[in-house]
Amino acid sequence: MAAASDQSSFVAEQQNWQQRVKAENESEQQWYYNWGGLYASGPGDRKSQIEKLEAKLQTIDAPAYKTNNMAYGVGKPFKEIKMEKTVMPKDGPL
Repeated sequence: MAAASDQSSFVAEQQNWQQRVKAENESEQQWYYNWGGLYASGPGDRKSQIEKLEAKLQTIDAPAYKTNNMAYGVGKPFKEIKMEKTVMPKDGPL
């Protein structure tokens, strides 16, 4: 009697092959979706891409960059905590 791992069927092999081809095609499309924009105008054309994006940025009506510190100002630091007034339990010898 042959072991189960020795048996193979044409249908199962064909399905596995179709799944592999489909995965390869989808991975190419997924890669282009994730990273294709970086290479759309060619790998050596970064400077013109940056210039176009900076020009586009100038046309966007966005609020100025403002941090919370700028909005609320800088507060006073906390009062110093002195350890003399703190009562900490002391453990006995270990």
